[in-house]
Amino acid sequence: MKKFIVILSVLHFCVCLFAQGKKNVSSIVCNVVCTTDFEVSGKPLAGAAGSMNNKKLYVYKFEDVQLFLINGADTLSKAKTDIDGKAVFKDVPYGEYTIIVKKDKFVAKPRSVSVSQKNVNTTLFLDMFTR
Repeated sequence: MKKFIVILSVLHFCVCLFAQGKKNVSSIVCNVVCTTDFEVSGKPLAGAAGSMNNKKLYVYKFEDVQLFLINGADTLSKAKTDIDGKAVFKDVPYGEYTIIVKKDKFVAKPRSVSVSQKNVNTTLFLDMFTR
């Protein structure tokens, strides 16, 4: 019985210590989309087509877009978008970060993100790279 109580006490201590260490971390949920005036290969976002200056606009979500979570000069984490254009960075400590997006034939401005709460959401916009 004493062994059981000791083991239970140690497990309780470990759980409390683990929970305490996770206090100031968050997840960053990234949605990557592209708006163009012509059709491209990607998953169209339902109900998001429109028009501007008599041109039809299309909004797409892309799978397998690479995202990099940067702090200063260090890459802290990498992620790829899923079929819905979403990527998640988990267990990110509170602080200031930059998210860089890479996809062939597209460019996106780096996005600054401030993590000071649970579950930060951000949308990153791709632009078609034309030459």
